[in-house]
Amino acid sequence: MAKKSFKNRIRLFFPISVKLVLSFSIIIFTVLIVINKLNSRMVLRDLEKNSGEINLAINDLFAAETESKFNSVRKDAYLLLDFIRISGRSSSAARQASMAFFEHSYYIAALCVPGYVELVNDQFFMNNEVNPEIVSSWISKENDRIERARKGEPVFTNPSSQFGIPLIAMFYPWHQNSMEDAAVILFSLDGFSEIFGAVNNVSFIMNMDSEVLVHTNSFIALHNINNSQNPLYRAFSESDALEMNMVYSENGIKYIGAAKRMSMGGLLLFTSAEYESLVNRAGNIFGRNIFLIMSIILLSIILIWLLSKTITNPIRMLINAVARLKDGRYDLELENKFPDEIGVLSGMLNNLGKTLSRKKTALEQENTSEKDVKITVYK
Repeated sequence: MAKKSFKNRIRLFFPISVKLVLSFSIIIFTVLIVINKLNSRMVLRDLEKNSGEINLAINDLFAAETESKFNSVRKDAYLLLDFIRISGRSSSAARQASMAFFEHSYYIAALCVPGYVELVNDQFFMNNEVNPEIVSSWISKENDRIERARKGEPVFTNPSSQFGIPLIAMFYPWHQNSMEDAAVILFSLDGFSEIFGAVNNVSFIMNMDSEVLVHTNSFIALHNINNSQNPLYRAFSESDALEMNMVYSENGIKYIGAAKRMSMGGLLLFTSAEYESLVNRAGNIFGRNIFLIMSIILLSIILIWLLSKTITNPIRMLINAVARLKDGRYDLELENKFPDEIGVLSGMLNNLGKTLSRKKTALEQENTSEKDVKITVYK
């Protein structure tokens, strides 16, 4: 019965091709994962830095827009007050100017100089289904802020919860006949929705009394929710910095926020974004990188497997050649295409096979000659 070939008899439990694929795959995977982790950290750090810079830029923009609006409201109110002072507060011209003023500045709810004049935009309150008589009772309770304004301090407050509609009250110094007085301007927050609703970040303005004057979430501004425990507010209000950028946690949620001091009334402007959104953005980058890593690893496995075949196939041929030599078959014709180590070894085995074949032939001839000699002697 013919012997089975060495190729069929050999059992390889851990072929070189498998070793190469596993080794290179592990190395490539580890290197790529480490690089991706480091890259993700750098991306997250860059996102954090960029987010802080964006928050500061948003603050600058919102501060400029808000101050411009406040100054515009104050300027228009002062023009009307000056006209009333010149024409007389009881004159028909003053009444007509007031009517024209409220038609033009429909977002202004009331304008008052306590003890001098009180102008109320009745149409504004009617549109919002609010009794305009609330204005007088509200002003009577604001003596402290009125006195502060008379002493030259601009004061802002949020009376929204008392009126049931989003409003801001501005107490500003006003000079009348060489006397220091105070003008109280009550105006709507409607115009601020266009400013604070332009971005996805959360922005809000607070005064030094911890009142939220304007907020991206109108519910917070309407109910004048106290925000004094906000870590960013506490840190900024206790510092002398003109602006601040910091990462903080509130109610178990991590934020990155920026704060800025506005140029009027001691107002503070804040903009923040959830840190998780940055992590998600970095995670999306990490996820895309993982996909690329797996694609690279799969491609590497295919290339390594093909490369391993250029090594393992010649080695199998060498193993079969050695098996043939062991079985006494010296007719080897190993391919020797490349001048590498395997090619050199293939050539040496071919020569060894030829040498052994010649020696076998010579030995057979010698044995045949000795047999012929013995037969001749016996005869």
